[in-house]
Amino acid sequence: DHSIYNATLSIRGVSESPPATVITEAGSDVTLTCLSTGPPTPTVTWLKGADLVSGSSMVDTYRSELVLSGVGLGDTAQYKCVADYGAELGTHSSTTSDLIVRGIVTHPSSTAAVKTNSARFTCVVRGEKAPSSIVWSRDGVSVPTGSVIATAGTDTTSILTVDNLETAGSYKCTAQFDSPAGTVESDPADLTILEFTTDPVDTDTVLGYTLTLTCAVHDTPSSLTWYHDDVEVVSGVSTTGGGNQATLQVDSVDIATAGEYKCVVEYAASAATLGGSHTSTVANVTVSRFTEEPSDVFVAEGSQAEMMCQTTNHITPTFS
Repeated sequence: DHSIYNATLSIRGVSESPPATVITEAGSDVTLTCLSTGPPTPTVTWLKGADLVSGSSMVDTYRSELVLSGVGLGDTAQYKCVADYGAELGTHSSTTSDLIVRGIVTHPSSTAAVKTNSARFTCVVRGEKAPSSIVWSRDGVSVPTGSVIATAGTDTTSILTVDNLETAGSYKCTAQFDSPAGTVESDPADLTILEFTTDPVDTDTVLGYTLTLTCAVHDTPSSLTWYHDDVEVVSGVSTTGGGNQATLQVDSVDIATAGEYKCVVEYAASAATLGGSHTSTVANVTVSRFTEEPSDVFVAEGSQAEMMCQTTNHITPTFS
């Protein structure tokens, strides 16, 4: 007799690996899939490099998915799935899948500056290659000039220099990639112009009166100084508002009080502020006084006497 036995050959392993390369942008969701064979049904795990990674699930008997939600630059790595058939049958691994996440390594930083300064914003973009373009914008409007681009390895740096600091605004960089197409965008960086919120104003005053002039600025400066005809004023100056407002008071105006007055603000350089100085508008102070005063007059009884007085014309006087 001859007996016939039927034998079933089972090929165990990973029959379908995740894509060899996956390129995406930071913040995207990525799903990697691998298909194993059996029986028996293996236990499937995923590795990021040599480290076990969580987030995988079996969507059917032999198919496993690894879901990476909101990927960041730190998720760039090689991934693979491992099918474990037990101690006797061993493990089988898929081929590796290179996940490349494009994104912003260095976002531009908000800064404050006086108008006489230039502001610089830096944006560093990372990808599998240099982006096809990096565009800067202010308040949503493209800034066409002023940027310098340099690429080193997988990082591309763009520096925007803003020389005209007349307008504050929110700046950001946008990088465009080709093959596959994709866009990454930086966080916004605010440019604040440090200027005078209160300038001294032209003032007409009178001998013996009290003169008060005020200037105020953004933020807290390292110094806020008054000048009279380009000479620093020390007495009569008080600062309020945490140091961002300076008031000059002359208690009894005299002829020497007249002249040009201005404030000069100085900012120290810091992580958030570009150092520099700025000058307020110039205020002209005029002092009205008598240029001719009446003098003693001796006249005969019944005669008419005339007396003359005259003032400067800075303020229209009322004579009595």
